[in-house]
Amino acid sequence: MAVRKLGKKFKRFFKSKSRNGSPQGSTSSLPRLSTSTNNPVTTQSSAGGTLSPPGQIIRPASAPPEAAPTIPQLASLPEPGPGPITTSSLPSPVPEPTSTPADPTPIVADNSPQQSASLTNPLDPGSDPYAPVSSCPPPSQSTSNRKPPESRSTIADGAWKSLTAFAGVVSKGASLFSPLKEVIDVFARFVEATDATIAGQPGYDTVKAELEALFTDLIKLFPENSPPTMTNSMKSLCGAIRNELELISMRQGGSIRRQDEAQDLIDVLNCYKRIQGHLERLKMNVNLSMWKTLDDHVTETKLSKIPRAPSAGYNSTQASTVGRRECTPETREQVLSDLKAWRKNKEAEKIFYLNGMAGTGKTTISNTLCASLDGEHGLGASFFCTRQLPECRKVDIIFPSIAYQLARFSHPFRAALSQALEEDPDAHTRTLRTQFERMILEPLRKVEASLPANVVVVIDALDECEDAGGVGQILQVLLEHASNQPIKYFVSSRPETEIRRWIGGMESQLILHELGKEIVKEDIEKYLRAELKSMSLSEHQLSTLVERAGVLFIYAATAVRYLNPNDPSVLSEERLDDILGVQSEATSYQYKEVDALYGAILSSTFDKPSLMPREANRMRLILDTVVCAQEPLTVNALAGILNLKDAKLVRAALEPLWSVLHISRSGLVSTLHASFPDYMLEASRSVTHGCKAQIHHQKLAGLCFDRIKRNERQFNVCELESSYIFDDKVPDLAERVKKAIPLDLSYACQYWATHLELGGAWSEGAKPLLEFLSERVLLWLEVLNLTKRIGDAGLSMDKARRWCTQDVRQS
Repeated sequence: MAVRKLGKKFKRFFKSKSRNGSPQGSTSSLPRLSTSTNNPVTTQSSAGGTLSPPGQIIRPASAPPEAAPTIPQLASLPEPGPGPITTSSLPSPVPEPTSTPADPTPIVADNSPQQSASLTNPLDPGSDPYAPVSSCPPPSQSTSNRKPPESRSTIADGAWKSLTAFAGVVSKGASLFSPLKEVIDVFARFVEATDATIAGQPGYDTVKAELEALFTDLIKLFPENSPPTMTNSMKSLCGAIRNELELISMRQGGSIRRQDEAQDLIDVLNCYKRIQGHLERLKMNVNLSMWKTLDDHVTETKLSKIPRAPSAGYNSTQASTVGRRECTPETREQVLSDLKAWRKNKEAEKIFYLNGMAGTGKTTISNTLCASLDGEHGLGASFFCTRQLPECRKVDIIFPSIAYQLARFSHPFRAALSQALEEDPDAHTRTLRTQFERMILEPLRKVEASLPANVVVVIDALDECEDAGGVGQILQVLLEHASNQPIKYFVSSRPETEIRRWIGGMESQLILHELGKEIVKEDIEKYLRAELKSMSLSEHQLSTLVERAGVLFIYAATAVRYLNPNDPSVLSEERLDDILGVQSEATSYQYKEVDALYGAILSSTFDKPSLMPREANRMRLILDTVVCAQEPLTVNALAGILNLKDAKLVRAALEPLWSVLHISRSGLVSTLHASFPDYMLEASRSVTHGCKAQIHHQKLAGLCFDRIKRNERQFNVCELESSYIFDDKVPDLAERVKKAIPLDLSYACQYWATHLELGGAWSEGAKPLLEFLSERVLLWLEVLNLTKRIGDAGLSMDKARRWCTQDVRQS
């Protein structure tokens, strides 16, 4: 119980450290996975408790289940051999470490009453939380006039000589080793507070000896005249150690029953074993870091020859040029929560795919993820593709750029990459598959044991690359080798055909434009409130902007940039009126960025040299139909209206357009946002790929007449047995209607007049209209009646009459 009570005060230490500005490894928005060594500490109760499977923290059989998730084990460090780079296979400027191998025998705790009685020395609530537990008097002893207890600090007594010495070494280089100094200081305090209580308990002496030997090795690797460099990989391992200490303080923080006291020892020993695993990885990083100085100039020369895109990094100088930013606080919380869960779950797929239509905020989410990962030293590399920067759209330098950044992240990887470049100096000129295997996969496998857990590589906007085939190759090799790599990959893109071909079956993916619209609207509202707080927007004005944005963050972002409330020279209120429709002079500038986005998408779709004219015409026909349709149509309905023999032709034509169109799971096709049809239908905005609305409405009117004419049954379409039975008395009428009147027929009957009127005066429309009124009226009325739209019949006839009058006047 003493150890658990210690935890309460121990936690206060972390809080005070956080307030004092010390590096925090656990307060980032994306938590890391805690890991354990390959030698779990197990427990066995006197009642016959059983050993748990690997990866679980063991508790006595009598203990109640614990709600907190179990802590996964750290993968076993590989044995030195000719393949992987280890401290035994690389030149070392220091003697080989002499750490005692971890004892393979699990540590077993006995939950007998005698055992529990030996762990009942509590901390006095008013004592120093880092005083040795054994020096604190029992609660019954008076504290008002007691003598100062004799110090029994095991640190001071020299029981942890190597830990004390190593703490002194890192203290001398505090400016160089700040993250390491902090966690070693905290660990030393924890050891001092607990050692006297648990010394001599089963398994403790073995763990202590192993840690002491490890600290002895580390002292040799931190010479004062040539200290190692703290890489992000090493900082990440320090954060993992800190997380372990915070975890044990949290687990020991509550009040418990006496029979659980043996578990205190088990928890502490498990914590020590996991810390030992992190320190082993740290030792490998430091040892290889020292080794690198022997050929630093040669290695740097090799790395400098790797072609890369510095501007593709998430925080590059050009990042602000292309408008990258992080998510507004308290927005995208669900998406970021999903990413947390993915990182934390060691069973999850190694690739997470973020799929989103144009303008849904993918890059902003990717940027936020990178900033969070970088803050906790878990970002291995990032590559943000964009058409705006030439080097960022070249698919053949993505892998070399990632390899270069990983070499900066981890010195062991740097050493392994140097060896790879020694064997093949021109590896970056090879095929994409060879690039990946020689510059990333093989070096990672060699240094896997030295890497911290949960390193992530971020690749954003793959669809922005010039070579679609190359993008497919990148995804192919990532998917083939992801499962056996020690790092994870986060990939985002629009749902382009080549990308969906490889990513479609993945479980770890999120489709932004299919998130709940209310959730997205809330995020957009928070974003607009934050960005436009200097303006006195009414709730009505704000809600109107939110409604017009729909699920497109790009609309909201464009509106904010247009309003520019922080520029005194801009009449923001007048511009707000422009956006809300009171004025219209500024429309062209208002949609400048949205128009550029849509124009780029359509150009990349229709301007491909490999696109056959017939295919291009079919794609344009379908796209214009979706834009001009009076209600969304399914893939099958589009095939029926357009008289295409097979719905597969429609699907094939739609695939390249997925970035601007939304196809639901039921097959319903629609535009993602009202701004896209606005763009398509305004000739001044979409000069090259716009839709000539009047001409297409004429075409759709004729297609509607033709669809009604082609229907197999022209009377009694549902084959009802009697016309004397009211519809509500026919038991299976709904099923008959569904079968006999598909969506394309229903649409043709409802909207032929609308398309006729919107098509303006065209003499060719008179003939199909006359034929319809002469021969198809009965079928038309029957369909409208059965689909409960008979009230539209009069409106349709009024539209036809107006069209005829207009045609006569203009002919």
